[in-house]
Amino acid sequence: MGAVYLFADSLSLEQANSLFCLGPAYQSYFVHDSGSNLPEGYKKHLFDGRLSSVLVMAYCPKNCHGQLCLNSPSKVPCSYFVQVPHAVMKEGVEVITTHSIHSSLQSVGGIQILLPLFSQLDLPCEDGSAMDGDMCSTLLSIIALLLSSSQTIQQQLYHSKGFLIIGHALQKASSRHITMTVAEQVIDMAKFLLRCSSGGPLIKQLFEHIMFNPKLWINSDPSVQVSFFLKICINNFPDTQSLYNQVHLYNYLAADFLGNTNFHHIIRQVATFG
Repeated sequence: MGAVYLFADSLSLEQANSLFCLGPAYQSYFVHDSGSNLPEGYKKHLFDGRLSSVLVMAYCPKNCHGQLCLNSPSKVPCSYFVQVPHAVMKEGVEVITTHSIHSSLQSVGGIQILLPLFSQLDLPCEDGSAMDGDMCSTLLSIIALLLSSSQTIQQQLYHSKGFLIIGHALQKASSRHITMTVAEQVIDMAKFLLRCSSGGPLIKQLFEHIMFNPKLWINSDPSVQVSFFLKICINNFPDTQSLYNQVHLYNYLAADFLGNTNFHHIIRQVATFG
C-alpha cells in the first residue's frame, strides 16, 4: 500500500516527480520541510505553499489507528467531506507494521547472528541436494550492504571480530566457496572501508583475516587466486607492492608449470614435518 493524495488542482511535472521521490512514509501535509530529507531542489516544489493550499486528502499507510487510516491535513475544507475525513478500512484489511533490516537485526542481537551461518556452508540443502555454492557470496553481499548503510553495523562487526570468524569459517569450509564473486566482494568491502572515515579498525581485521590470509586462498582455484591478486594490485591497496612478484609466480604456475604433462615426473617428493 502506498500513500494516496488528492489535490484540488493539477500538478506540474516537477511537483509530481518530487512527490514520487518523497516516498510512501511521509505523514505531514506539505507545510514544513522538516519531515523530509530530500535535496533542496526537490523541496522547493513541495513546500512552497502551493500543494498545502490545494490538498484535499492525504492517506499514508503508516498513519493508521485501529481500523482508521487517518487523514493527514490538519485543516480540511468542510465542503469536501460530510463527516470526518478519516478512511475506514473494511473487513479483511489489517494494519501491518514493517521494520527496516537494521532495526530487525538489532531486535535479535545485531549482525553477529549472521556469523554462525558461515560455519554451515558445507551443509546440504533442505531438499537433500549438495551444498549451495552461492551461499557464501550471498552472505557476504548481505554483510557488505549492511556495512555500507550503517555505522552501528560497522561497530558491531568490529567488536564481535566478525572478519576473524568469517575467515576462520572459510578456511575450514570447502574451497569451492571461494569463487571469483567472493573475491570481488571482499575487494569491494575493502575499497568501501578505506574510503570510510570510521573504517580503519575494521579494514585491519579484513586485511589480516581474509584478504591477506594465505591459508584461506591457497586451496582455491588458481585462476581465482591470480585474478584476486591482480585486482588487489590494480586497486593499489596498502602494502601490495610485494604482491607483484607473487602474481607473476601464480601466472606461471597456473599457465605453464601445472599445464606441463611431465609435472609429476618433475617434482621430487620430500618428506616434511607438520
